Amino acid sequence: MDKKLKNAVLIVGIVLLVSLTVLVNVIISNQSLKSNFIGLDSQRLPSIQVSGEASVYAAPDTARISFSVITESEDTAGAITENNRKTGAVIDYLKEEGIEEKNIRTSGFSLRPLQQRKRDPHTGLSKTEIYGYRATNTVEVEVKDLEKTGTITGGAVRAGANSVRGLLFIVSNEEEFKKQAREKAVNRAREMAQEIALSLDASLGRIISFSEDRGFRAPMARHLMMEAADTAYEVPMEPGENEIKVRVSLEYEIR
Repeated sequence: MDKKLKNAVLIVGIVLLVSLTVLVNVIISNQSLKSNFIGLDSQRLPSIQVSGEASVYAAPDTARISFSVITESEDTAGAITENNRKTGAVIDYLKEEGIEEKNIRTSGFSLRPLQQRKRDPHTGLSKTEIYGYRATNTVEVEVKDLEKTGTITGGAVRAGANSVRGLLFIVSNEEEFKKQAREKAVNRAREMAQEIALSLDASLGRIISFSEDRGFRAPMARHLMMEAADTAYEVPMEPGENEIKVRVSLEYEIR
């Protein structure tokens, strides 16, 4: 056989071998991809996304109040000693009013220097000096008898608290009301999906996604800074109602 013919046959053989190898690899790859999608739709059906929102209203049954005792002194010992005395008096008063110990807790304590800048008359330079210390002890209390909220607030201030903040009326069994709101929100979303499907001359298929955004708005009292002399009487309090809101999003396949 001619040498040139032999070379040509060899080249054709090599090309065929490479082509066969590539074809085998492609077949194996396709089979692997198929195995990854077994049980899944090869093509996803068209879908629509809808949202539903609903609220329910509930009367609060608990008041959560934060009282702070703030004291100042020239030194740390004086600030802490006076703070401990007044905070102890506030806690004693709360217990006398029937607040259980488990519903009284310290939510924060801080001690920080009081500073001021003073100018040296000789050099003209100014520097920061510490002239005292401020201690702050914050006690959070839960009041179950809402009719006593105003009385307890005024009494705690008379006992030594000089800051009242974070008054919040809450619903202890809030989750039960969230279930009601969720059911209403889902029904509204489903009704909207059915209306949209009807306008598209389609029908609803399965739900392929669901999400929920939960929140509520509760009446919050304004921040109060009161001195004992200013609260000879109880502070008027109206708990009102809490709005408990749930928003859901649904995605339906349509056919």
